[in-house]
Amino acid sequence: MISLFATGAGQTNPASQDGQIITTMAALATQVSASVNGQAAKIQYGGNAPGMIPGLAQINLRLPSGVSSGMNSIQIAVGSTGSTGNVTVFVK
Repeated sequence: MISLFATGAGQTNPASQDGQIITTMAALATQVSASVNGQAAKIQYGGNAPGMIPGLAQINLRLPSGVSSGMNSIQIAVGSTGSTGNVTVFVK
């Protein structure tokens, strides 16, 4: 399991209140998906990040079996919008 933090993931359900520290978990209103080196990863949670401010999303995912040791590329999508840039995780 790993946790990723991202911005730009959109609205939560129920909606978060701007400027307030997040005290309860609320899922993203749009479906979250992820892949590691092209293999689908199981999303355990995609929503606001408790203890942080609105706009920061926490995505907990289970790495697929067969992920190799070393540097691995991660792709996250919220709805049809995918992450940009190089997101990687090092697996021991």
